Amino acid sequence: MNDVLLIIPAYNEEDSIVSLMDKVEKYPQYDYLVIDDGSTDHTLSIIEKHEYHHVRNIVNRGITETMRIGMRYALEKGYKYAVQIDADGQHDPAYIGAMAAKADEGYDIVIGSRLIGKKKLNMGTARKTGSTLLKGAIRLRTGQTITDPTSGMRLYDRKALRFMIRHPECGPEPSGIAWMIRSGAKVAEVPVVMHDRAYGKSYLTFHNASRYMLRELFGILR
Repeated sequence: MNDVLLIIPAYNEEDSIVSLMDKVEKYPQYDYLVIDDGSTDHTLSIIEKHEYHHVRNIVNRGITETMRIGMRYALEKGYKYAVQIDADGQHDPAYIGAMAAKADEGYDIVIGSRLIGKKKLNMGTARKTGSTLLKGAIRLRTGQTITDPTSGMRLYDRKALRFMIRHPECGPEPSGIAWMIRSGAKVAEVPVVMHDRAYGKSYLTFHNASRYMLRELFGILR
């Protein structure tokens, strides 16, 4: 068993799961767990055909509950760190080494930021506005600046994992990160480059993204 577990939630990612796993399997120093979140397409059959290490939600439970399954697994198996890797191929496992090295300096959470380093992401106006509001709210409530609060590529140590398991209302989202900072967690960021989704369709339509931003903003300020 390795020190790092990659938690890979997958919901209707039949077109992207193989290309992602081809990348993941280039890094045998990391273990992984694919969690099929009740997919209604051929995602599960593809996972089973390729014999990827996986578990299955019979019904769709959403990203927070699916990640929590992986977090429990990481704690039970004794992993030092757990990292969320989205099945749509946007997160590149090439950056996990830098994230783990940063965590080794004494950080509980390490976020892969698209907004620091040489290759910064150019966001659209609406997305940039939402991210700026969340960043400002986190700074207001915690005193810490998180440059990319909506990045889903996050590494958690065992302390952070235990905190989220003990507090079911604290999810792997910007509001959860703010809560953990206020509870004493040390958070850092490292620069990453994320890829555009090559296949499928994101659930984050303008309507869903707006609701997400408002919910997280309220959660941080609350």
